[in-house]
Amino acid sequence: MVEIKRKLASIQKIISITDVNGADFIQESTVLGWTLCVKKDEFKVGDLCVFFEIDSILPEHPIFEFMKPRKYRVKTAKFRKSIISQGLALPIHIMEAFMSPHDIPNLKEGDDVTEVIGVIKYEPPVQKTNNGSTKVPINPVAKWFLQFAWFRLIYFSIIPKKTKGNFPKFIPKTDEVRIQSMPSILQKNIGKEFYITEKLDGTSATFFYYNKLAKRNIFRLHIDKGKGFGVCSRNLRLPTPDGSYWWDIVEKFNIKETLTNYCKENNVSLAIQGEIIGSAIQKNKYKLKQGQRVFRVYNIWDITNQCYLPFAEREALCNALDMTMVPYLGTFSIEESTTIKDIIKLSMRFSTYNNQMVAEGIVCRRIDNDKISFKAINPKFLLKNDE
Repeated sequence: MVEIKRKLASIQKIISITDVNGADFIQESTVLGWTLCVKKDEFKVGDLCVFFEIDSILPEHPIFEFMKPRKYRVKTAKFRKSIISQGLALPIHIMEAFMSPHDIPNLKEGDDVTEVIGVIKYEPPVQKTNNGSTKVPINPVAKWFLQFAWFRLIYFSIIPKKTKGNFPKFIPKTDEVRIQSMPSILQKNIGKEFYITEKLDGTSATFFYYNKLAKRNIFRLHIDKGKGFGVCSRNLRLPTPDGSYWWDIVEKFNIKETLTNYCKENNVSLAIQGEIIGSAIQKNKYKLKQGQRVFRVYNIWDITNQCYLPFAEREALCNALDMTMVPYLGTFSIEESTTIKDIIKLSMRFSTYNNQMVAEGIVCRRIDNDKISFKAINPKFLLKNDE
């Protein structure tokens, strides 16, 4: 499965512009499904602009000097006590600093200019665990033999040099698209029913068993250190127990044995994807007890057939594996009158884990086709947590 690449910076059209009462220097504008503030009289409806989504980190370039106090990060902001602005729109002529002026007239709506400008995605600081090393310890004897090329070839085919950058290619990374970035999904799904789950603010985890990896041996040596079982953070595979949150969950809930046995007995290869929340994770917003962490499933990936399991199968499998899914919040149908603001309103709720905490948001998936999905982040959550 090809991972959907997020357009952090793209060429988009100004859909609407509205004056703001009492504001002399800003106007409210709409780009895609996003509401944002722009400089007064800088745009007119129909103009193309360079649009930067929230969570974009802009390069340290003179054009973006005004973003320096914000460390060049585009975040949710509030203006005039009532207008929530999500995103940044700049005139298309700024592209002259990043590409040939002769190419600018060829830019069209929807073009991705993330890499051209050098925009990167903001990632929260890596949370410290009991063992922050990404390197696999090397036996002293093996270390001596590593001076020989033939030994290095064999050794590193059995034991990875490091965990960094080796998230399995046969499993897609999870990153739902925000509804504001794909407003056309509403018109394309009129009359269709979606189910809603709560989006949890924790750290993502993937646990998998892949029978092909388990069968790869050199004589009696297992090429895959996990013998087919794997533990992954959002971007890394963690091949051995290291005292991290991810392995803590594996050991606490016996996931390795449970998942491996199920896959062997049913001749399947599966990846369980979900969120770890609790103590020492994202400031423990859900106020779980000290030392308490839980894992909640939001996706199950069929590795063999390269597809997600539908809701009913996912629910049944979680029951079989003694796992719990993310909170289910109900269903809704998209009507001709449904707007992005209606979807955002659905996200504005309190968490099912702690009714004193503003929920991060919701994830919506079509009941008859899990491939069609989107997320809506609660604006109150973003403002409260400076995101």
